Amino acid sequence: KTTLATALARRLRAPLLPKDAIRDVFHPFDQSLSARLGTPVSSNALCYDVLLALMGEQLAVGLDVVVESPLGREELFEEARRVAEGKAGRVVVVECVLERGVWEKRMEERRKAQRVGAEAGHKMADVEVVLSHYEKDAFGTDCPSFEADMSRGIEALVEEIAAWLEAQVTNET
Repeated sequence: KTTLATALARRLRAPLLPKDAIRDVFHPFDQSLSARLGTPVSSNALCYDVLLALMGEQLAVGLDVVVESPLGREELFEEARRVAEGKAGRVVVVECVLERGVWEKRMEERRKAQRVGAEAGHKMADVEVVLSHYEKDAFGTDCPSFEADMSRGIEALVEEIAAWLEAQVTNET
């Protein structure tokens, strides 16, 4: 997801807003506050608030935006849509799909490579946990969507997505 979003933002010359980058900033505060209070604290909701505010600001000045975030909960998706529509923008979805065996291998690599600290504490690296999370929060959208087969090369995918996005703009007018 991150590699594709980064390459797509570069290709489109659009700001990249990765939710995990915001989460990386807040996570140490969560850990510190949790230790002091003796109870788990999570700023995840605040991270989404920041992400959507930044998205709205970029759209307000007329820029396209690449938001890299799991499409995990319907209410967050709907809030993103409201922000976009309020700034004369619209939401399209690029869904990353991958054969399970390849995904498991990548998740194992992620688990081994995660840095100690911010990233290790909030990025899911267990396939079963991720699948149960997505299945629990699965919902459909009525916005244009592109299914990106992540087993393909990133460069080819980026060009295909860019052409698809251009067709979406053409179909709007």
